[in-house]
Amino acid sequence: MKWILQYIKGTIDIGLIFKKDVTGKQECIRYVDSDYVGDLDKCRSIMGYVFILFQVPVSWRSTLQSTITLQITEAKYMTMTEAMKEAIWLQGLLDNLGIDQDLLKISCDSMSAIYLEKN
Repeated sequence: MKWILQYIKGTIDIGLIFKKDVTGKQECIRYVDSDYVGDLDKCRSIMGYVFILFQVPVSWRSTLQSTITLQITEAKYMTMTEAMKEAIWLQGLLDNLGIDQDLLKISCDSMSAIYLEKN
């Protein structure tokens, strides 16, 4: 406990600064990507996403997918699904904090995965 309090005391002036966009839009940008069978030992894909709110990364993840995928579209779709679950949670948090979300941008390099996510 003593070490924790010393750490907090030493880092009291460090933190994230959130500023409203000068255009007045409050948008959360989501970047999503995965590779196909990036881990050759386990034959699983590596997935990752990052959420940027007010030009500050607020949530991110990079990990091996839990299952083996048979094609790259499936790997990308699974990554977008995980990121969408995080987006739903983040949207609820922003609602509880009283921050109105204007729009959510999705950035992914697979149009087939985006099509599957929308439908």
